[in-house]
Amino acid sequence: MNIVSFAQSQTGGSSTPEWAWMGGNNTVPAGKGQPGVYGTKYQFAPSNAPGGRNWGALSWTDQSGRLWLFGGSGYDASGTAGYLGDMWVFDPTQGADGEWAWMGGSSTLSTNSVGYTGQPGVYGTEYQFTASNSPGGRYVAINWTDASGRFWLFGGDGFDGAGNAGYLSDLWVFDPSQGTYGEWAWMGGSNTVPSAQFACGQPTPYGTEYQFADSNYPGHRDGSLTWTDQSSRLWLFGGGGCDSAGDPAEQTMNDLWVFDPSQGAHGEWAWMGGNKVGYANGAYGTEYQFAASNAPGARASATGWTDTSGRLWLFGGYGFDSAGTAGELNDLWVFDPTQGANGEWAWVGGSEVARAVGVYGTEYQFAESNVPGSRYEAMSWTDKNGKLWLFGGLGYDSLGHYGYLNDLWVFDPSQGGNGEWLWMGGSNTFMLGYGRSGIYGTEYEFLSSSVPGGRNTGATWVDPDGKLWLFGGEGYDSLGNNGLLNDLWELEVPSSVAPAAMASPAPGSTLTGSRTTFTWTTGSGVTAYYLFVGTTPGGYDLVNIGPKAATSATVSLPTNGATIYVRLWSVINGGLQYHDYTYTEFAGTPAAMTSPAPGSTLTGSSTTFTWTTGSGVTAYYLFVGTTPGGYDLVNIGPKAATSATVSLPTNGATIYVRLYSVINGGLQYHDYTYTEFAGTPAAMTSPTPGSTLTGASTTFTWTFGSGATAYYLFVGTTPGGYDLVNIGPKGATSATVSLPINGATIYVRLWSVINGGLQYHDYTYTEFASTPASMSSPAPGSTLTGASTTFIWTAGSGATAYYLFVGTTPGGYDLVNIGPKAATSATVSLPTNGATIYVRLYSVINGGLQYHDYTYTEAH
Repeated sequence: MNIVSFAQSQTGGSSTPEWAWMGGNNTVPAGKGQPGVYGTKYQFAPSNAPGGRNWGALSWTDQSGRLWLFGGSGYDASGTAGYLGDMWVFDPTQGADGEWAWMGGSSTLSTNSVGYTGQPGVYGTEYQFTASNSPGGRYVAINWTDASGRFWLFGGDGFDGAGNAGYLSDLWVFDPSQGTYGEWAWMGGSNTVPSAQFACGQPTPYGTEYQFADSNYPGHRDGSLTWTDQSSRLWLFGGGGCDSAGDPAEQTMNDLWVFDPSQGAHGEWAWMGGNKVGYANGAYGTEYQFAASNAPGARASATGWTDTSGRLWLFGGYGFDSAGTAGELNDLWVFDPTQGANGEWAWVGGSEVARAVGVYGTEYQFAESNVPGSRYEAMSWTDKNGKLWLFGGLGYDSLGHYGYLNDLWVFDPSQGGNGEWLWMGGSNTFMLGYGRSGIYGTEYEFLSSSVPGGRNTGATWVDPDGKLWLFGGEGYDSLGNNGLLNDLWELEVPSSVAPAAMASPAPGSTLTGSRTTFTWTTGSGVTAYYLFVGTTPGGYDLVNIGPKAATSATVSLPTNGATIYVRLWSVINGGLQYHDYTYTEFAGTPAAMTSPAPGSTLTGSSTTFTWTTGSGVTAYYLFVGTTPGGYDLVNIGPKAATSATVSLPTNGATIYVRLYSVINGGLQYHDYTYTEFAGTPAAMTSPTPGSTLTGASTTFTWTFGSGATAYYLFVGTTPGGYDLVNIGPKGATSATVSLPINGATIYVRLWSVINGGLQYHDYTYTEFASTPASMSSPAPGSTLTGASTTFIWTAGSGATAYYLFVGTTPGGYDLVNIGPKAATSATVSLPTNGATIYVRLYSVINGGLQYHDYTYTEAH
């Protein structure tokens, strides 16, 4: 095999997707968009074309292969911009190259009393189809198609039935088989927006997690991600919405919902996970592993699709990463409804940190390291082979520049161990500072040089022939002007070719011996294979086999436990494509400690260490020391047995254990740490640590501990002090002591004598302290009712006498000075000038004085 010519041809020969410009305008007025050409309602014509639009115009394909379009933010027939509610259908079989027909909604927009321009909705009677029904103009709504070919619409931002603009939460269905041209029915949610426009109204009614109920629904939503599962149920994730707490501001959510049209009389919602309040961080867990605790961070305008296994995939969007940083994302997730009790998420690629740049790799080659840059409002399709196609959006190129992308990607879940990305066209860098212009070529011709300009929020379809369609969005025309586009594109996907993929051994695994048989899939369109195995990526210093027609090869490899790199080449259309894999050479398995549990505390001075036999092990060494790898305490081996009983100190110190295994004449080891047995110091049980004592005499009671032979009790006014109590050594587990009753903090240290040394626990308490009396009548701060006033107070706690001062200044007694007295009331005569007077009530406690101050207003 000629390695030089092989390397030169490795990227050639593969067929590529081609774009064709199929209609609409290839230019826009800068910062604006083309008006719609509506023609006659229900009639196809080559001159018809929807106006330029963006921000979530809704699209679907009916069972006849026609492409439908609804709403968005854009331009009507007169060139007025606003919330569109028009509906269109594109039939690829009409005319020479397909034609549009205007099928519903208004061709012109009106402005409401507060300046919003759009089309009000006509709701009719709930659950009833009529030709006059029509959802209000809106954008960033949520949509899906059921198994019967009916189109469902939910929420968005736009116009209600009264012509008010705001956050919508209405549910609609369009049935093309109803009436002559299809009809709408309003299926639930509110037909009015909250009184405060673009504000949340009532809290979202989540109900009980995992349970369907007629009262459940996600509330207002915009920019959510949706999927349809194999049971025609709608799944909804995140987006902008209203939370469960009733916050008036829209929040970015990460909750997961499912709508089942078969539940109840007209379908019901169930909340299936995620947070009920906004701005949640992503909980990524371990890459490629499903877990009930995993959840993508809150986000809007993400991209998603459903694979052939019914799993739901999510990519990117604008939201919150693992650290709670808001920005564009490029993480890839999969939700499997069959995992766990109610379905689980797994993070399967991309970064858990926002604003990641794109890693494009080599064009037309799958690679594990490839990943689109962080972005949101991208366009996507799912082809008939279950692959995700991704185009454009707002985000980051390969250099970290931000703007309107026009790169084309495909993700194949079957590639590699967990699916891989392939850059299929468009640019990996920006032009014009913000995005690349479109290259339109000749209308209706597929050309390798044609490519739509950078854009976001275009509408997409897949026709029955598997061709991918794109309409409009906000982005760049052929002249480099940015505006709302109304161009129509068709992407012809190349015939299905796929390089072979390794089937066995499992990629990333450790080989089981020196002889290994590599087995791979046939791929698609592959005529021959090469197998490289080396000590570096792409290397072939260990194995170089090919070309060969067979789909397996048995080779001999070293057994050093090192990482090896395997490249499997496929010859496709005369060119070469490859997948890379890594494995670990067989190296035997060193023994592992089973008992005592690694990291545990030993239970005595004599300890039996027990370990596994390992794999390929012929003998063992056991080292125990006071430093990592040391053997100053134990040095045993070589020995054939898988256990050893040793005597160790009992000082409670950390010890280090190294277990060596002799494998292939060499040594491999595992390190462990343990804590020596050291007894358990006694712990205080009464009074409750941190509590306030109940009197001057207190009995402290404690546990025996473990290995304790005597105790000391210190009580002091500082931590560790013993100026109040110093008792010990003593064998009893309690002591009664007398302590001050000043309400101060005291510090208790309980010592335990263990193995001739001392260990202790510290506690704090509050000394017992009496409570001074407090005034109960007249109400403090009130106005007195006459010259004679009876002051009444509580007895307090521990008070033996009282003094009552009344004066014209705080603490003064120029009006009243009574005491000491035992009674809890006193009647006094006071001026009636309406002035403020000051009352001080003293309590005699433990021979000292404590007081409360009050103010009153004299009678007038």
